Amino acid sequence: MEAAAVCQWNALQPIEVAVRKAVDMLPSMSSASLTSLFIELRERNGLVSFEQLVTAPIIPESSDLFGQSHRIEWIAMPTSGRATCVERAVASYASNLAAFDRQCSVFIADDCGDQATGTEFRNTSVSLVRDRTQLPVVYAGREQKQAFAVLLSDGGRIPSAVIDYLLGGTGYSTRHPGANRNAILLQTLGCMVLSVDDDTVCDVGRVPETSSGGDVFVAGHERPEETWCVPEQKDALAFVTPTALDVLGEHESFLGKPLSSIVRATVSAGRHVNLDGMCGHFLTSLLGGSGRISITSNGAAGDSGFHTDLGLISHHSSNTRSRIQNLSGGYADVVKSRKIVRQSLRATVTHSDALSVGMFLGLDNRGLDARTLLPPFMPDFNNEDGVFARTVAVCGGDSYAAHLPFTLVHAPPTDRNYADDQGVRFRMSDVMLWCTSAWRSVPQGGSLHPVSSLGAWFQELALLPITELAEVLTVFACSHRSAQIETLENMLAEDGYMPVHWAEDIGGRIEAMRHASEYDFSMPSDLLLNGTDEAMPAIQAVLAAYGRLLEWWPAITQRAAVLAGDGIRLGRRI
Repeated sequence: MEAAAVCQWNALQPIEVAVRKAVDMLPSMSSASLTSLFIELRERNGLVSFEQLVTAPIIPESSDLFGQSHRIEWIAMPTSGRATCVERAVASYASNLAAFDRQCSVFIADDCGDQATGTEFRNTSVSLVRDRTQLPVVYAGREQKQAFAVLLSDGGRIPSAVIDYLLGGTGYSTRHPGANRNAILLQTLGCMVLSVDDDTVCDVGRVPETSSGGDVFVAGHERPEETWCVPEQKDALAFVTPTALDVLGEHESFLGKPLSSIVRATVSAGRHVNLDGMCGHFLTSLLGGSGRISITSNGAAGDSGFHTDLGLISHHSSNTRSRIQNLSGGYADVVKSRKIVRQSLRATVTHSDALSVGMFLGLDNRGLDARTLLPPFMPDFNNEDGVFARTVAVCGGDSYAAHLPFTLVHAPPTDRNYADDQGVRFRMSDVMLWCTSAWRSVPQGGSLHPVSSLGAWFQELALLPITELAEVLTVFACSHRSAQIETLENMLAEDGYMPVHWAEDIGGRIEAMRHASEYDFSMPSDLLLNGTDEAMPAIQAVLAAYGRLLEWWPAITQRAAVLAGDGIRLGRRI
C-alpha cells in the first residue's frame, strides 16, 4: 500500500498536493498517514524537493577545457563556393547583430574542390561580405586547410592520413559536408559558436502557439519540435510571426550553461521550470552539477532538409500527425512540397540524443560549445549532423541540448525533392549510427577518452572478415527495420487506422520495408562504387578511417589548442 502511495509522486510538487492526489487514488489511506509517509521519505532523502534542485551546486561557467568566454564569438558558415547564398546569409545575420549592438567574427569554411574557383570566391564574394557588413571575416578554403594540416600533423606525430580524412574525407562519396564542419570545429576551438548553413536567412519568427513567459521545460529523450506542412515557401514565411530577437543572445541563454544554473536563473526570474519529463539521469546530472548544454538549436521555416518524408507522416507528436493527416489542398502534394515550419513551442532541455531521434536531424542553425571536447563530424556523406549528435550522446553522458522557441528561414537556391525510395534504402550514415548505438551497450573501461574508445570499436568492426562484417550489419539493419515497422504499426493502431489515405500511405511504407528486407542490407545507397562487389571493402575502409579519426581526435584538438595559443588557426583573415 505504501509503495502504491509513493508511485503517485510522479512529479516535483509540494507534499500537500501529492497527498491530495494519493488520497484520490488510495482512499483506504488517510491524509495524515500519507503526509507522515512523504515527510519521512523526504527526511531520509527518498524524495527530492524543488528547493533542493534550485539550490543544487552550480559549476562555474568558465570551468571548461580552454577557459574562454561565455559569449558566442563566431558565426561559422560552411559553403561550397555558393557566393549568392553566402552574401545573403551573412548580410542577414549582420543585420541582426547590428540591431542588438552585438559584435562577432564570421568564419566561412569553403569545400569547393577547384582551387582557382575557391580563390576567386575568397577574393570577391568574401571580401564583398566584409566590406558590406564591416564584420571581421575569416576564410578557409582548400589552400588554407592544406597548410593547417601540415602544422596539425606536428612533424608526423599525428598521422597525416588521419588529418587528410578529417578535412577532406575519402573517395567513397561525392559529398564531404562533415569535413567542412570539422574545419569549423578546429577554427573555433575553445569558443562558443553559432554554426549556420549558407542557405539560411536570419529572419526571426515564431509560430502562433509559442508559449510566452520564458518558462523552461524538460523533455528527456523526446524531440520537442512540432511541425506544420505548407504548400509553398511563401506559406511557411507567412505562417510565422516576425519577431525581434537577439539570436546570439537566445542561444547564449542556454549554450554552455550548467543545468543547475539554468534552473536557478529561471526560478530567480519568477518563471517556471517544468520537470515532469525529467529522467533519473537528468536528475543525477542536475544535483551533481555535472550536466551542461553542449548544443542549442532553433526552429526553421522553409525547406525541411529531410532526406525522406517518412519522418513527417509518422511524426512522434500526435498534434503534428493530426495536422498532416488533415491537410487541406491535397495530402500527398503538400507533404511532398518539402515546405514546413518546425519549432519547439517553448524553451526545452533534452538529452542530446533527442536531436538525432527520427529520420533526420535538420539542424540548419545550431550553437556549439567548442570550449569542451566535442567529437568530430563524419567527414563523408550526408546526415553527418545525425551521426555527430548520436556521438555526442554516447560519448558525453552529461551533455544536453536546448531547443529554442523561434524560427529562422531555410531557403535553398533550388527546389529539392525527397528520396523516391519511400525511405527504405539505407545510407552510410545509417551504418555509422548502428555501429555507434551498438557500442553504447558494450562495457567500457580503461583510461581512453570515450571518443577514442568509440574509435577503437569502429576499428574492431573494420578488422572483421568481410563475411562476418556483412552478418553484423545485417543484424543491425534487421533490428533497425523491425523497430521501424513496430513503431509504424503501433502508430496506426493508436490513430485508429484513420484517416484512410494516411493509413494506406503508412501501410504502403511498411510493406515496402518488408519487401526491402528480403534483399542485401549492406549496400548503402550513397556509397560511390564501380560495382556491388566493392561494397563491403569500401564499408571496411570507411569504418577504419572514421575509427582512426575518433581515436586521434583528443590529440588533434590538443595540438590545435597549442597552435591557437600561439595565434595560429586554420582560417585567414580577409
